[in-house]
Amino acid sequence: MTVVTATLNIIKAGRAELFKESMNSIHAQTYTNIEHIIIDGASTDGTLDLIQEYVDKGWVKCYSEPDIGFFDPYNKGILKAHGKYISFMSTDDMYAHNDAIRMSVEALENEQADWSYGDTYLHNYETGKLVYWVGTTGFIPFGFFPCHQSLFVKKSVFKELGLFDLKYKNEDNHYMMKMIAAGYKSVKVPTAVCVFREGGWSAKTANLVEGLHVEMFYNLFGKKLGLTQKECASLYNQKCFYTLSPADFAKIGLKLQDKDWVKNYISKEPIPFFEISQKQAEPQPVIKSSPVTVSKAYFCRLPLFKIKTKKGTSRITVFGLPVLKLKRRS
Repeated sequence: MTVVTATLNIIKAGRAELFKESMNSIHAQTYTNIEHIIIDGASTDGTLDLIQEYVDKGWVKCYSEPDIGFFDPYNKGILKAHGKYISFMSTDDMYAHNDAIRMSVEALENEQADWSYGDTYLHNYETGKLVYWVGTTGFIPFGFFPCHQSLFVKKSVFKELGLFDLKYKNEDNHYMMKMIAAGYKSVKVPTAVCVFREGGWSAKTANLVEGLHVEMFYNLFGKKLGLTQKECASLYNQKCFYTLSPADFAKIGLKLQDKDWVKNYISKEPIPFFEISQKQAEPQPVIKSSPVTVSKAYFCRLPLFKIKTKKGTSRITVFGLPVLKLKRRS
């Protein structure tokens, strides 16, 4: 498998020590068949000398030339990669533990999946605050995705679906939606896969992402589901939970179709971020789903919606009457 890292003047940015931690987390993996490619954007601050130390150790291959955006170096890395699977690790992020790559590759192989994702530690290295970010595709209508550093994607998917589109600022999330819309099979890795350092590009562009997400979700899913663009906008960040009338809320819920999307919508599940202490970070948490789950939504104390999930099949009732049966879609 191949890990792709993009670099640009990391010494000037004060990220050299974080970069070293990231490099060590990759080299310490128990899965040893790893190709690590660094695509540098023509650094001028000594970054290339720092990278050369790892090139001399035989840990990485490095290519340096000017790039034209956040996802351009990742596209270059994809084209140079020889691995069956590709993962993307930023300079200040790292794998959560030494078995992260092994567990991800095993999950992909065992399930014959096209891409995988897992949970993430969201870490503020200045304050020490640690948040557990549950990787799930069940909150995508609300603009919430698995962390892209936890993703492993078959190289063949990029050949078939195309490379990252450079015109989008949130192309990582867009690409996940494209894979789902195109029917590529995913698998959830039952562990925290990576540590994502809080801040950086995503924090600076939060206001841009909402509009882009709504546009992408509407084009890829909303039109097919019969949702208007306004309805898609109401889903973002769960605004629909407190802005819609009961009738409009029910109307959207019946359109979503995907079992997990419907369950999280109707039950008004909160977006799964959980603040934890540093001590709780070890051992790595493993998420296990219950064999039977029941979600309900109430109107005037009467069960408006009820969703019962068992062995991958969900049955949805409205006022006690069965209206929909859905099978799990990986």
